[in-house]
Amino acid sequence: AGGAAGAAGGEDEVQVALAEAKSMAEAGDVQGAAALYSQILQLEPENAAALGGLARSMVTLGDFASAEEVLGQVPASLTNNAEITGAKAALALAKESGELGDPVALAARVEADPDDHDARCKLATLMFLRGQVEQAMDQLLTVIRRDRAWEDERARKQLVKFFDVLGLQHPAMLKGRRQLSSVLFS
Repeated sequence: AGGAAGAAGGEDEVQVALAEAKSMAEAGDVQGAAALYSQILQLEPENAAALGGLARSMVTLGDFASAEEVLGQVPASLTNNAEITGAKAALALAKESGELGDPVALAARVEADPDDHDARCKLATLMFLRGQVEQAMDQLLTVIRRDRAWEDERARKQLVKFFDVLGLQHPAMLKGRRQLSSVLFS
């Protein structure tokens, strides 16, 4: 370590790279985000945000085996870190959701038929796994508003799973809970 200034500079670079990887994933460049997360992990193998981000990227790309491999390398000290628990929950959500399909095709189905709840729920899950959290929640809230009882309240149950992935402190989770309450009790 070349003194404190060098270490701080490296830390800033990692933070900048993490922010860039996150926005790449949100913009749909999941491959690019995964590559950037991998580079960060070469510098800091125990960076929870990079481990979680890489695992989430693999989940979004449908490569569950690689996501499990990444999560398997997480040191015991980080198992309760929000980034790691979130990535594990995202993997479980994706496995449970099965083959979600192509987001463009799903969006087209929703556009053509706003009551295609199946397409809307799958699209919401894909958006959520890509980090488009608020848009994903909006899609599910739309289903709940249109037909709350559809498929044994599938949309509401999916929204609750999103809350589990986000964790209690996430601002989007708090907003989503308020919106869900206003839909359910209006």
